[in-house]
Amino acid sequence: MAKWFHAHEPMEQVEREALRKLLSPLVAKLDGRISMTEIEDFNSRSDCDIWFGAEPYTGIRSVMVTRLKHYDAGLRVLCLTHGAGELEDFGPDSMAMLEAFAKSLSCRKLQVDGCADMGPRMTCGPGFAWDKLLGEGWREFSRSIEKEIGCG
Repeated sequence: MAKWFHAHEPMEQVEREALRKLLSPLVAKLDGRISMTEIEDFNSRSDCDIWFGAEPYTGIRSVMVTRLKHYDAGLRVLCLTHGAGELEDFGPDSMAMLEAFAKSLSCRKLQVDGCADMGPRMTCGPGFAWDKLLGEGWREFSRSIEKEIGCG
């Protein structure tokens, strides 16, 4: 598993190249919902972080983007919004690192957003799925999962 670190501000050239290489397929799949320039700009926002996973001899091999969400009712959630790279880099150790970071920001939940085609159908209760209810032309696009983490 790779060791995770924050992107530099401003991003170093090697980081920018890795970000583009790793996230370009995802950006293309999102079909105009976000651009690579928007993702690069996240690095200068106070509510977003870009993380790189690297190994000493292979360099950067994974990337993830997190966003801190503040809800008007007071809830704070750290959301992993984009990720790409080596699958083993996104296991329990990485989530434990993100959970600790989320707690340091007084978040009560850790959320992961992803593409719908990465696992079983999302339902809203037993036997309920929006695409079945609404019929032809609708497809599931995204999915979110979350974990209660308390706060730091």
